[in-house]
Amino acid sequence: MEFDYFIGDGNSYSNSNTMRPKNRVLDSLQRALNQAENDFLYMVEQEMEDRPDIVSVGSCVLVGLIHGKDLYIMNLGDSRAVLAMDDDENTIDESKGLKAVQLTDSHTADDEAERNRVLGEHPDDPKTIVHGKVKGKLKVTRAFGVGYLKKKVLNDALMGILRVPNLISPPYVSVQPSLYMHEVSSSDHFVILASDGLFDFFSNDEAVKLVHSYISAKPYGDPAKYLLEQLVLKAACSAGFSAEELMSVPAGRRRKYHDDVTVIVIILGTNKRTSKATTCI
Repeated sequence: MEFDYFIGDGNSYSNSNTMRPKNRVLDSLQRALNQAENDFLYMVEQEMEDRPDIVSVGSCVLVGLIHGKDLYIMNLGDSRAVLAMDDDENTIDESKGLKAVQLTDSHTADDEAERNRVLGEHPDDPKTIVHGKVKGKLKVTRAFGVGYLKKKVLNDALMGILRVPNLISPPYVSVQPSLYMHEVSSSDHFVILASDGLFDFFSNDEAVKLVHSYISAKPYGDPAKYLLEQLVLKAACSAGFSAEELMSVPAGRRRKYHDDVTVIVIILGTNKRTSKATTCI
């Protein structure tokens, strides 16, 4: 089976008549992100004198939009969208499982293409990436906010060791999203949207397998909550705890064992619905 989805990096789209309406949706998503970014950084500049820590506030971005039969994805950072679809060889016997297809790029300094892009944009700064992080501070190379890595005036608002030294050629972190469009078909079962903490413990294939087995047994259950329950079990096992012991760890200290995680599972097809769960630590 051919898997055909549109990929763009926010700056080049197809000019075909069939793609133009879809391009407009992608353009609208990007414009909304850019407007939100501009508004947020403007607010940061207005308030940074009283709240200097606000210049470091930021987030990865993952947006999923279903319009008709089209699934649109926009991402910044290392959150993931993973589509579960029939394997070409197993379209009849579902007991053999589904194929996991990642619909997002990983915008981190660990990714060779991203690392080379960032280094290429700052040829005169030998400390662009330090210890696998942008300016030694941030693992992701694209993000919303984090103004101190985008504008010198915002970095200067930080005091002492919090300030990034030698901010030679900002911005160092991009707000240019990766954009995707996929036409949903009968072979597509569900989409997992999740922050990177989920994938610290599960591969794409493992996450799809867990959701598939769960909704096969409980068609109207809560697969997102189930995924997080499995994450807590695995994190507890890795730490030598029971799940109950891990959950009793105070919220501020639990980050040592697992990241805060948000998961959304969108069930496709005739039983279309959405399941969402979050861990707060």
